[in-house]
Amino acid sequence: MKLEFRQHLRMSQELRLAPQMIQSMEILQLATLELRRRIEQELEENPVLELAAEVPEEGATAEAPALEAPAAEPEEPDPIEAAREAAWERDWQESREAARSRGGDGEDPKMEAMNNTAARPMSLQDFLHGQFLLLESTDRERRIARNLVYNIDDAGYLPYTLEQVIESMDPDPAEAPVAPAEVEAVLHRIQTLDPPGVGARDLRECLLLQLGPTPPGDLARTLIERYLEDVEANRFPKIAKETGRPLEEIKAAVEALAALNPKPGMVFGGEATPAIHPDVVVEAVEGPEGQPVDYEVSVEGSALPELRLSPFYGDRMKKEGGEDPQVREYLKRKVESARWLIDAIRQRQETLLKVARCVFRRQRAFLDQGSSHLSPLKMQEVADEVGVHVSTVSRAISEKYAQTPRGIFALKYFFTGGTQSAATGEMASWETVKRKVLDCVALEDKRNPLSDGDIEEKLKADGLDVARRTVTKYRKLLKIPSSRQRRQY
Repeated sequence: MKLEFRQHLRMSQELRLAPQMIQSMEILQLATLELRRRIEQELEENPVLELAAEVPEEGATAEAPALEAPAAEPEEPDPIEAAREAAWERDWQESREAARSRGGDGEDPKMEAMNNTAARPMSLQDFLHGQFLLLESTDRERRIARNLVYNIDDAGYLPYTLEQVIESMDPDPAEAPVAPAEVEAVLHRIQTLDPPGVGARDLRECLLLQLGPTPPGDLARTLIERYLEDVEANRFPKIAKETGRPLEEIKAAVEALAALNPKPGMVFGGEATPAIHPDVVVEAVEGPEGQPVDYEVSVEGSALPELRLSPFYGDRMKKEGGEDPQVREYLKRKVESARWLIDAIRQRQETLLKVARCVFRRQRAFLDQGSSHLSPLKMQEVADEVGVHVSTVSRAISEKYAQTPRGIFALKYFFTGGTQSAATGEMASWETVKRKVLDCVALEDKRNPLSDGDIEEKLKADGLDVARRTVTKYRKLLKIPSSRQRRQY
């Protein structure tokens, strides 16, 4: 085999995205709060970029104050007043130095950042541990309690056996090994803490802890210990037959159990719900007398600062840039980067406005009458009307929210499929189908609830050709129990 190098000519087409285009797509996809952080980062890194509010007005210069009319000669200061001000200034400086020496200077950037950081919410485990430390206990019991508490999950359950808890503990050579009976005793003390039901190892124990001490033969305790699965399956006649208790007593006991919390630990901790800042605002505008209400769509721009190029660096580029090629090249790159960012933000706002106007023009029925009148809409339809690629529409609505007279919704909410109505021939969105399913269940006879097949027939009677499996799917998505579980005796 002979190895050699040869030169070949080949023609091919390649699609390469310019850096400006990549940046425009990234800016378009960012939500308003993320874009604001991106702008703040660019302001720190690019000296040529600055806020429009920081740019002096046109015609103003640094020497502007010197062009003003000379002020009148100041009066001779009062010696007593001057001495008082000097003493006040000296006292203020001394108190400031003393505060700084104690580490309490409010102008310390690190301290200010710590003060402005949101406090971490107290977790369930920290809350339980703090309660246990208030109880009279030995060091050994506190060590066992700490290990137990921090093995409890966020729902309030202990998902490990006592033997596993003992294995996870660091042995103390100076003490005897921990016995399961000791861990069991400490666990019982933890189970007396707030919230009620915490530290249980299964659902039955959790509910019994919340139920508390009850008299012998208590029906609620009997239901928890022996008939919990039957209660979940709504088999009340079976329970009444086996216990010999009237059906009304069974129903009253089940209602009492419904007030218990199956996940007591969920009231603590958890991530804070992020604030939603709407990117698009839809406002109802009163039309002329006798005319229907119209809607005005706008892009929320108040949260984004207005950017401009710094005139200071522009003048410096003209003066010093010609003498120093490195300075000129550096400033040129920064100016181009700033212009790309400003153009990308402007293009983002324009594209988002066009897409939002198209969306709400097609969803006028939603604005007038609510979610039950949401129309089927595809991204391709909006892309064709606006004159952009469908991927641009996808980026434009990504993580964007709209504030409407009907509430705040994600823009993706308005893009949905649907089914054709046999009566009118019009398309009905899947959101409309969900609303119809909810209405059927709300109006049904609770003693003889509708099955999924019955709901299917009712929807077809309304002109919606929906399969039974689709009804079952949406019923589960809406967390509606089956007909057997919804039945009331």
